[in-house]
Amino acid sequence: MSWQILARQLIEPIRELAHHFLSKLRQVDWSDYQLAPILVASLLINILELAVPLYVNIVYTSVLPSGALSSLVVLTLGVVGILVLVGLLKVARLSLQVLMVHA
Repeated sequence: MSWQILARQLIEPIRELAHHFLSKLRQVDWSDYQLAPILVASLLINILELAVPLYVNIVYTSVLPSGALSSLVVLTLGVVGILVLVGLLKVARLSLQVLMVHA
């Protein structure tokens, strides 16, 4: 029985803090912030970063067994291009976040 009292004593302050935090979030006027471009950039970054594990999988399952050097070159150039695009998207997302903070 005493562990239930201890659990309530630990959980209640956390619950109050969460309620206070969420009520503050509800009071913010989110129309001032342009979150859509940041969310779209984050989604694209996460999707494009799947290129590296896919690249490794394709190299091990297809390129190495067949010894297709030309396929390896094309895949490598494609993944490098995707990683450059990811870098540019990260820079763009960071600049949007900086603009949002200073707005």
